Amino acid sequence: MAAFAEATESRSAVNSEVHIAVKQSAVWGMGGILLKAASFVMLPLYTHYLAPSDYGIWELLDLTMSLLGLVLNIGLTTAILKYYAAASSNDERRRVISSSFLFAFVTGSMVYGIGCLLLPVLTHAFFGPGVSSVYLFLSFTFAVMAYVATVPYTLMRAKDQVGLLVAYDTVGSVVILALNIYFVVVLKWGLFGVLLSPLLVGTLKTILIFYWTRHDIGLPIDPKCLRQLLVFGGPLLLSNLTMFVLNFSDRFFLREYRGLEIVGIYAIGYKFGYMLNFLLIQPFNMMWQARMFVIHRQTDHEQIFRHMFVLYSLILIAGGLGLALFGPTAVHILVDHRYWGASAIIPIIALAYIFLGAGFFLQAGMYLAARTVLIGVVSAVAAIATLILNYALIRPWGITGAAWATLLGFFILAAGSYIFSQRVCALTLGLERVLKALLLAIGVYAASIWMGVSGLWGELLWKTALFGVFMGLVWLTGVLSSDEIATIESVKRSALRASSRWLKPAWLGRV
Repeated sequence: MAAFAEATESRSAVNSEVHIAVKQSAVWGMGGILLKAASFVMLPLYTHYLAPSDYGIWELLDLTMSLLGLVLNIGLTTAILKYYAAASSNDERRRVISSSFLFAFVTGSMVYGIGCLLLPVLTHAFFGPGVSSVYLFLSFTFAVMAYVATVPYTLMRAKDQVGLLVAYDTVGSVVILALNIYFVVVLKWGLFGVLLSPLLVGTLKTILIFYWTRHDIGLPIDPKCLRQLLVFGGPLLLSNLTMFVLNFSDRFFLREYRGLEIVGIYAIGYKFGYMLNFLLIQPFNMMWQARMFVIHRQTDHEQIFRHMFVLYSLILIAGGLGLALFGPTAVHILVDHRYWGASAIIPIIALAYIFLGAGFFLQAGMYLAARTVLIGVVSAVAAIATLILNYALIRPWGITGAAWATLLGFFILAAGSYIFSQRVCALTLGLERVLKALLLAIGVYAASIWMGVSGLWGELLWKTALFGVFMGLVWLTGVLSSDEIATIESVKRSALRASSRWLKPAWLGRV
């Protein structure tokens, strides 16, 4: 009887954590779904009004500013979440936020001043001759402002103000898209208009988020607290930089070997594969970065981690298979014919992001053991391998070589993360069942290639049937344990109850 009660209590704890994960990830993901949907609606417009070379410049600008943000942040976001959650008093939490903000403000101001002086030199170095420095100035100003606003934004994440942040991000992005339409279609400002929109909206968003958090951000700086934050977050700088190399270094090799037009075409294909990151990996990580520390303090944390990993990985694999099956068709429907070559890389990039999403989860052991240096080491090895692969594969095979270099780099990251995490904080995660699901997905995709169907509607029906076959095979081959199936049923019932609560007023209004 005691054993039964203990098992029931454990299952209840697991279900509770999965419910929290699903709820918070869904809130973050809902914003991503809406934004991604809007972004894809804009693809016909962007690919019509922007030449592939302009799209290539836009892509490189976005990546360069992402790199700047990673360097400036030096793992500060993760450090704030960790020490804010660990603080035992409001005064301690205030010191964490105030010290972080002052550090971000001072470093951001210094970098902005130096960067403005070097704009012409940096423009030529990153984009080659003939590209206006105005483009870099607009992106650079927005990036530094976003960096300083990272502290109040992270504070709201630490307070679990997920709904407000998603609304904040979603409304801002919708306004940016509306301004893009006006600037590009009506005023014919081209790339200048695309870059001006986020700067205008970002300025208003920054003012708003500082207003919301004004009572929590003070001027005093605590040197000891700041040192703790930097010691924990500092090693993550290497990890962040290497993640940039893993994700985006291929664009710079493509620019050097194939030109800006090929960068633009590759960016479109990568955009489809990147949906897995935008819609699933990022929302999960926004929840998981703070939640894994809370879960680890529970007695049955290993079971919770195992359930989380299997269910999360299965969602990633299913999403990746869907992108691989339907992405190439979507390219031919949505974008200008000049970009159709991008469809070839979508399945490769989708598989790459399955490895990346699983790899992020597999880093949990190193985070829990406070061995962030090891994360940097693993990421550095993967990044060096990716650079070598980019050099070896992109020159002869162009965008296909770039996609395979990305996939292999992400695989090295996932494998290394698993090995080192198991050494410092061993967790039984059900990896063999996840690998079984991945092999099933690869087999189903191979079937779609070998037994193709002509005609748009026939192709869509055939691929939909194959996706259903995959889900059936997952169910029949024991990928999911009985406890995980019970957890899925529990989440499904909760989702149905939540849906009925939303729909009930509408039905009552019709009576």
